[in-house]
Amino acid sequence: SFIARRNGESVIISTLPPVAAEMGAMQDAAGRAGGNFYFDRADLVSRDITLREGNPLVVKAYLSLSAREAFLEFDLLQVQIFLISIVAIVAILLIGRVGAQRLSTPLRQLAKKAARIAEGDFKQEIQESKSIAEIGELSRAFVSMQQGLAEREEKILYQSSHDVMTGLYNRQFAITRLDQLLADTENSAGFLAVVINVRQFKLINESFGHQIGDLCLMEVAHRLWRHYPDTIAARIAGDEFFLVIPKTGGANELLLQLENHLSGECQIDSLQISLRFSFGVADSSRDGDSASQLLERASIAQDRARREQDAFVFYDHRIEEEHKKRILLLNDLKGALSGESEQLHVYFQPKVGFADTREYRFEALLRWIHPEQGFVSPEYFIPLAEQAGLITRITDWVIEQVVLHLADWKSRGLTASVAINLSAKDLARPGILDLITLLLEQHGLPAAALSFEITESDIMSDAEAAIALLHRFRGQGFDVAIDDFGTGYSSLSQLKHMPVSELKIDKAFVLNLDSSTDDQIIVRSTLLLARQFNLKVVAEGVENQQSLSLLQQWGCHWIQGFYLSKPLPARDILEWMASKPASLANAG
Repeated sequence: SFIARRNGESVIISTLPPVAAEMGAMQDAAGRAGGNFYFDRADLVSRDITLREGNPLVVKAYLSLSAREAFLEFDLLQVQIFLISIVAIVAILLIGRVGAQRLSTPLRQLAKKAARIAEGDFKQEIQESKSIAEIGELSRAFVSMQQGLAEREEKILYQSSHDVMTGLYNRQFAITRLDQLLADTENSAGFLAVVINVRQFKLINESFGHQIGDLCLMEVAHRLWRHYPDTIAARIAGDEFFLVIPKTGGANELLLQLENHLSGECQIDSLQISLRFSFGVADSSRDGDSASQLLERASIAQDRARREQDAFVFYDHRIEEEHKKRILLLNDLKGALSGESEQLHVYFQPKVGFADTREYRFEALLRWIHPEQGFVSPEYFIPLAEQAGLITRITDWVIEQVVLHLADWKSRGLTASVAINLSAKDLARPGILDLITLLLEQHGLPAAALSFEITESDIMSDAEAAIALLHRFRGQGFDVAIDDFGTGYSSLSQLKHMPVSELKIDKAFVLNLDSSTDDQIIVRSTLLLARQFNLKVVAEGVENQQSLSLLQQWGCHWIQGFYLSKPLPARDILEWMASKPASLANAG
């Protein structure tokens, strides 16, 4: 196309149709006609060539080409690329979906299994993924976790239902099993619920050590499992076991058989330890409707058997009434010790010597006057206090009261020495000596104002610690006597090691001294033994002149008993000291 322009007028000569020529001439070589997109492209693609450029005539030539024909192959290529892209995207999406399914399906399965594991199902099978290495590793980790959790849960469940040391059931699980047994309607014959106590197990521990004691308990458990494998056997306390015996015969025969199975020597290394037992028995047919009730009543019967050294005690409602009475009495004793009421009193029983002396000596005895039950014997409530852990409070109370009375007597011009009984629990607390010393200093009393009596069995409960503490007592100037001498089991072997100044012959050997030849031999031998160890001797339980004369003849130093004086309340002691001599040598 040729276009000439002069003064705003144009002349077009072209091989194209007029309209096309004019449109092609209007296209700029760099304009829309050069677009690359199908919808953004003119019909013609043109390029101009200036043939003459001057004023006023401008002549240009335009070369034009059909854009459709020029871009035909390019458009086809774009369409192909577009289609290939669509296909590629679809393929990628399909491949991604398949891959996601291969990845997510085992993950979802693992998630479901994890939820079941969280609910406590550790027995499900977890398949390892073989297609994806990472999922396979995760599956193996889940398998390992499941096994570990299963083992730990099994261990926890075992520990929650069994005694770790013996392998028997524990108390709570035994109650659960017993409730299930009671609910079983087919169990029409009934059974015996037996609480078993190992007698003097504390002595085994203290004599041979806790390791030997534990081995003894394990031996008892082994015997229970061996002879009663298909019933309920449990360890319910330190030295107490529980056993359910089906009533396949007479109760006495079953219990004698149980005793034969459990009793006997326990061989541990070179030691042979004799095991003896006390049994408390409750019958399911008459003694309770629940496991807790049966176990409680069997325990009450066992407590009675242990205290009275009986082999077997069957539950009886009177035993439970006595048990409740003991509990109420303990509560009342706690109240009495707290000072809520003046129920407790210290009585003083004189000790009279044969030698010429001006020293008054007494033994402090605790008396309990209950507001409802009246006089309660120390032989009854002292063992109760020891079992309940109140004995140290009683000792502290007695020591304080005695010191107060001694200070009062001193202010009245009378000097005396009072003996106080100490228990094994008292010997186990070294601070008691500091308490006593402080009380004496506060009231201006010398160490000679107090002396102490300890039974040999209490000393032997922990001989090493007790002897060490008694050395401290002696070092502070206190006299120490072995009470109830001759009734223990180690007097002769331990006497040379005991830092004591006196022996006190038990009243069991003195009450019938005037008529019993055997008692006379024992008392004379004790006096001879004491003389060899340079110890003073006190004989308690003197009831008549004949016994007093024999003791004086054999060289006894002090006597104590109802023949001379019964225990007196503190208010009567001053009168007694004013009317009685301190020794028999001054009686005339």
